[in-house]
Amino acid sequence: MPLNEQEQEVLEPLRGFRINGDAIELFVVSNGCTDKESFTVKVNTGFTGVSPVELAVIRVRPDTCKMLPSVVQVTFKKSELGIDGLFEVTLANKFGDISSGS
Repeated sequence: MPLNEQEQEVLEPLRGFRINGDAIELFVVSNGCTDKESFTVKVNTGFTGVSPVELAVIRVRPDTCKMLPSVVQVTFKKSELGIDGLFEVTLANKFGDISSGS
């Protein structure tokens, strides 16, 4: 079940995504003040509660620092998100290049 339009307006553009063992690694742009607490990850398992799982990464704390933008890694444990075992994943977020500003 896709996210509604209002939720899609606040999705964080991602620079990368990786599942590494029991962790989900997100790569996002930071101006110097972005950390794990800057985000919430919504997990949608639909009506069945099984794969595929839709993830939506939402920035809940703006990064208002003044450093040059750079890509940083933010890691969530699968157990924190209520995900276990083998699963397929879809991402609601868009991906973009740091140099394009999108």
